[in-house]
Amino acid sequence: MTTLSPRDRLLQEALNAFREEGYGAANLGRIATAAGMSKSTIYKVVDSKADLFAQVVEDAMRRNDVSARGTAPADGESTQAALRRALLTMTALALSPDGLLSYRMIVREQHQFPELASLHDRALAPFLAGLVELLARGVAEGWLALEAPPWAAIRLVDMILAEPRRQALGGLDPAPTPAQQAKLVDDALQLFLKGAEPRPAER
Repeated sequence: MTTLSPRDRLLQEALNAFREEGYGAANLGRIATAAGMSKSTIYKVVDSKADLFAQVVEDAMRRNDVSARGTAPADGESTQAALRRALLTMTALALSPDGLLSYRMIVREQHQFPELASLHDRALAPFLAGLVELLARGVAEGWLALEAPPWAAIRLVDMILAEPRRQALGGLDPAPTPAQQAKLVDDALQLFLKGAEPRPAER
């Protein structure tokens, strides 16, 4: 059996607290106790509850390879294949039960804690940077025509996640299955790539 490090225990207990209580109700002292730490010790690992939340989200993204490293094409992998793989990985995490729970919590509590959205964006930033790099490669390789890859990367993510998140937020639909997630990614990619296809004069 693997023994968790103090930091990993802290992140696990924080995840449990945010999942069960929400951000506002989660208490650093109770989280520290559950992780086997004193409240004073916890501040050697994190600066604040906001920092702890950001670390929990960043840890989930690292563990699921939703990162700049996770977007890099493997040996012999085309840029298009790497783009699809990265989007599938992101979608699986975002539409997982924990991913949707985090999204609901942010939407529900960000009016009281406006830092939540920016902390989530901070955690997602390395993945988005890798996605931008893939789109820029597509432009360099000649199969994409994009004036602003950073803007296009955000729109592509929105095309995939906006509707299933809206439905899950309203309780209208359960989390999509892996097959449904793949269809979301493939349908969005098909539409995106068609719209970003170079015109004859641009080839």
